[in-house]
Amino acid sequence: MTRETKIERGQLSGPRQWRFHDGRGGCALLVRVRPGSPKTGIYAIRHDTIIEILLQSDDDPWRCNQELVAYLSRLLGVPKSRIEIVAGLSTHGKMIAVEGISAEEATERLRRELQRNTSQASLNSRAGFPKT
Repeated sequence: MTRETKIERGQLSGPRQWRFHDGRGGCALLVRVRPGSPKTGIYAIRHDTIIEILLQSDDDPWRCNQELVAYLSRLLGVPKSRIEIVAGLSTHGKMIAVEGISAEEATERLRRELQRNTSQASLNSRAGFPKT
């Protein structure tokens, strides 16, 4: 048997061909949460891939996950049932699958929210309010 036709545990049936796509009509997000913040919001987008999100909830993973899904649902305009944490349920680093929104639209909404948060923080610091 040749490598292409032989299938054993741990082996490929042929050369793997990778192709990136939007999946089931959605996108994937890499998120790093920072619990215990005064307010919930996007803190930064690192290297255009990792989104840092501040959360008000304490360091309890279940509460953080609930708050994160609710926040992303509001921000991206998709039902909570269309958002799934596929990796990192008990850690601060998470991979999230979102159905019903393209990667381009999600990126645009996340960037707009980051700009809104940044400009609000700038206004607060000029008015003498502490940074959040």
